[in-house]
Amino acid sequence: METQTLTPQAVIETERFDLRPVRRSDLGLIELYASDPRVATNTISIPHPLPPGVIESYIKRATTEPRTEDVWVMDGLKADGAEVMGVISLVRMDRDQSEVGYWVAPAFWNTHLASDAVQALVKANPLGNKNMFASVFRDNPASAKVLTNAGFRYLGNAETYCLARETCGPIATSCDHLCPGKAPAMKFLDLCKVYIRSGAGGGGCVSFRREKYIEYGGPDGGDGGGGGTVWAEAVDGLNTLIDFRYQQHFFAKNGQPGMGKQRTGKDGDDIILRVPVGTEILDEDQETVIADMTELGQRVELARGGNGGWGNLHFKSATNQAPRRANPGQEGVERTLWLRLKLIADVGLLGLPNAGKSTFLAATSNARPKIADYPFTTLHPNLGVVGVDNTEFVVADIPGLIEGASEGRGLGDLFLGHVERCAVLLHLIDGTSATIAEDYQTIITELEAYGGELADKPRIIVLNKIDALDEEERITARDCLIKTCGSDVMMMSGVSREGVTEVLRALRGQTA
Repeated sequence: METQTLTPQAVIETERFDLRPVRRSDLGLIELYASDPRVATNTISIPHPLPPGVIESYIKRATTEPRTEDVWVMDGLKADGAEVMGVISLVRMDRDQSEVGYWVAPAFWNTHLASDAVQALVKANPLGNKNMFASVFRDNPASAKVLTNAGFRYLGNAETYCLARETCGPIATSCDHLCPGKAPAMKFLDLCKVYIRSGAGGGGCVSFRREKYIEYGGPDGGDGGGGGTVWAEAVDGLNTLIDFRYQQHFFAKNGQPGMGKQRTGKDGDDIILRVPVGTEILDEDQETVIADMTELGQRVELARGGNGGWGNLHFKSATNQAPRRANPGQEGVERTLWLRLKLIADVGLLGLPNAGKSTFLAATSNARPKIADYPFTTLHPNLGVVGVDNTEFVVADIPGLIEGASEGRGLGDLFLGHVERCAVLLHLIDGTSATIAEDYQTIITELEAYGGELADKPRIIVLNKIDALDEEERITARDCLIKTCGSDVMMMSGVSREGVTEVLRALRGQTA
């Protein structure tokens, strides 16, 4: 006899029903409800007709380890209701996030069952998530209302394939919910993969004029419409690729076929990928640069739509008065692309972890990066607008570099691209360190190993955290650093703001 391995999973109680872990004894009722086309067509993963064994496999995955999805049944026995009224689940994601999925049996529709279940699950937050996500089809406003009533907010549209509908439409509305007492999840994304496909051209039409008293009407088949093209456009107001976290597939519309009476089919609609300024578009190999979106409003064609086919009217000639052939439309172009964001800033901050980069940015701008006394406090780039002497410029703070960063150690190598476009680099060195010369050389070595023009950019070297040093220690540390780098060294403290204005003026001179 097979032994069932049950995993620890909380029971969530409400006044009307309980959300309890799914059991194998629920197989019959879940299979009955899931086979209803009204249920299947409002979900993504339930096929219709329902193949044998699908629900059994689903329950087995949900009741054994390891699992990626926690499944609860809406059990109404406590209120003399049905044992299974619906199902709700949490699919585990990275960074303490999950995706909510649910369906209710048609017999219990319009009873606020789904709303109560989602609200109870969000309130209980059994996985301790920071964020929860959900998606509903746009032709299902009732489910959308369920999410908004539970505190979910609208994020955007995404195209999702539905097994029961056997199509990639309609567009799904993505929502998220910040769980109470949790910090917002990281919304910075600088590298993502997208799939694009231009529209195919419509086929030409084979048609002949058929009209009373006209014996030889001749061909009148129209041409097919052209397929839609996929474009990329640099827009204002974006500094992250987070929107592509919720939608990765972009398919332009196909052209319509030609019609009789010499009517040409309608061209397919184009689709536009709106990206931040500074985005590089790479081919599937992540090396070939297709386009570099460095200017606002810049527009690049990524995949041209297919041409429409010719109708039989096009093939009429003196020797062939009644052609019976037409061209099919040209196929669209399908490709996989990578989007890589390189922030466009005037000044880039460099230094070892905990060198005081975020403190400097917080002291000189309205940016509020996380600050703490341990390394790798900064996990993603921060931008701040800094002003001095009625002049403003943008400063980019990236995670600190460590030895071996160019080979993949630490976090800094992931974000060095964000300072490639900077006019000047501000190199901060911790004045309280016992190895000042080694700290300086570590950063220089990694810049040279990274390659490109990064190592040759103008640099302002600053001895930071001088508020913790007395006058003699300051002179000793500064002389040591000058001897190592062979250039002038400035001193400042982001905490006490000593020397900050002089550093900003030096940066302004390099960015002007």
